[in-house]
Amino acid sequence: MLPELYVLRHGETHWNAARRIQGQHESRLNDRGHAQAAGMARSLAAQGVTGATHALRSSPLIRARETAEHVASAMGVTGPVATDDDLKELYMGDWQTLMYDDLIAQGTGPRAGDSHLDWCLRAPGGERLDAFWDRAGRVLERIEGPTVLVCHGLLSRVLRTQAMGWGPDRLDELPGRQGDVYRIRDGIHSVVSSNE
Repeated sequence: MLPELYVLRHGETHWNAARRIQGQHESRLNDRGHAQAAGMARSLAAQGVTGATHALRSSPLIRARETAEHVASAMGVTGPVATDDDLKELYMGDWQTLMYDDLIAQGTGPRAGDSHLDWCLRAPGGERLDAFWDRAGRVLERIEGPTVLVCHGLLSRVLRTQAMGWGPDRLDELPGRQGDVYRIRDGIHSVVSSNE
């Protein structure tokens, strides 16, 4: 069983608000995203999470690092936040930087019964589930003690699904909203706070 794990999705970005596909492309937090990041940081502080009790690691993508800076400040972590390339979002290939609504208008939107991840995994030239699943698994294998991970929507779901000991068929059972703090402790998944 893993040590206590907090998983945070980065706050809202300008591209999230515009419905533009990010994948591993860079986009900064907007004002709402900074407010969400500050709220998540306060929630962790209320749980007694500090740099002395938990490690902090972030995706190197700027939206996650900006979120992690809020968290680091609340945790009393000084210096640069440790980053891990395996915490990056799903690579969306040819769809990165395109508008969701344009893809839908072109007939390449989600099919009936698709989850969001199912649709994203069809991106031409994009990352496939086996590689994405393995990447998340490597993150969990490196965890040595209680840890806070700051990452992305799809990666967050895969990490938490694996941490629960579930398979890919259960990915849609976990929430993935921005602004929420997810905790896995003693094999139990919970939402610590909701900032929406």
